[in-house]
Amino acid sequence: MLVTGGTGFIGSHLTRALLEQGREVCLFDTGEFAPEALFLLGDRAAAVTIERGSIEQEDRLSEVVRRHKPRHIVHIGGIVDPLYLLNNPSAALRVNLAGTVNVLEAARLFDVQRVVYFSSIGVLPAVQYEPIDAAHPVILPRAGPASGAYGAAKLAGEAFCYAYQQAFGLDFRVLRPSAVYGLGMKWHSANYIKQFVEPAVRGEAVALPSGGPLPRDYTHVTDVARLALALLDAPDDADRIFYAATGRPLVTAAEVARLVTELVPGADLRIGDALAEEDRVELGFRGVLSVESAPAARLDAALRLGARRRRRVRRTLPGLPRAGDLSCQPRRQNRPPTSGGMHVRYMAGRNRSLSVCARRARSKRAFRSSSDSVPSITTSVSGETRPNRTSTAFLMSSRRVRSVTSRSRRLLQVNSLTSRAMMFPPSASTCRCNATRSSAPMIR
Repeated sequence: MLVTGGTGFIGSHLTRALLEQGREVCLFDTGEFAPEALFLLGDRAAAVTIERGSIEQEDRLSEVVRRHKPRHIVHIGGIVDPLYLLNNPSAALRVNLAGTVNVLEAARLFDVQRVVYFSSIGVLPAVQYEPIDAAHPVILPRAGPASGAYGAAKLAGEAFCYAYQQAFGLDFRVLRPSAVYGLGMKWHSANYIKQFVEPAVRGEAVALPSGGPLPRDYTHVTDVARLALALLDAPDDADRIFYAATGRPLVTAAEVARLVTELVPGADLRIGDALAEEDRVELGFRGVLSVESAPAARLDAALRLGARRRRRVRRTLPGLPRAGDLSCQPRRQNRPPTSGGMHVRYMAGRNRSLSVCARRARSKRAFRSSSDSVPSITTSVSGETRPNRTSTAFLMSSRRVRSVTSRSRRLLQVNSLTSRAMMFPPSASTCRCNATRSSAPMIR
């Protein structure tokens, strides 16, 4: 078992849980255990192997994975400071995203069975519905991850997980923690639990100018660690994205301060109602989270909608490859056109097809006109030969297009609706092809 970022807050709790299960643990991190982590692990800390390095160092990470040959990788490492990354987006790209790709690449090269990727609820945009489940959109027409570069890098990391699974069969699970707290937590922000509890226990007064109304789904770190363990052994047909949260109504920072005051005798805590810049960044993606699997009805509806959209796109763009068909090699038509002729079939509408057949004209002038007007450029898709939309866009119509023979003065006779599309002829580069035989597929 390899854990990146394993000496940190969540990593140390996960390490303890792994050791309690009797697993061998190797940590890949840049630092040492904090005092809280050493207290947490106790004598077990000596049984942990720590490899120095950063996830930015692809060669170093690959060498560690090759030498230890872990069956699973839990990827926690990265910069966890949304406000810093908001002003330094290149760091999010260089460390969080590139580091995630390095982990996935090492897992692919050395046959790791499963990767558990710690993402964040910061991938969410403005909340569209509650409770927020795994089917909640993360990209909207006018909005993206509300946490800025931090959420963008985390979301891109999730996308790369899917890319590696699709291309190489790499198994993975994604964990999106929410407001994790517990022993060893860092100074996340000026209105977080650590700033309430520890000063109150020491008998110090706390006065915070802002953050009282900020709501969160506070989740204890031991619950997050147990969920990560469950994902390591999750069945192959389980969902791929999970929220590490309670699923309960959100609790504001002011309510947390009031609870601490009730639990710690003599605690003096005051928090203002204003929102600082970092609070506003965090407020954008906070909402009630669902700890259940994505509702089947919602997923079925999404799948049906996607299928309808794919059918609509294929009717509009007949050269579009179908899912799973990565071959765009040209194939022979079942009945090739006669010498000097060409055949173009264009599908438009649900149950209608437009068929245009142009035969070689008897006169050279008619042949030149036909070859310059309607070149045949085809793309093989699922065993069929279909025209490329770029060269046949002007054939789009909801009406029937008549077939004409070589005796006709015009190549195509169309109705008034079809003639409007003639305003968009094929480009000059597209026309330079052999009208009697299909050319190489054009992929744009």
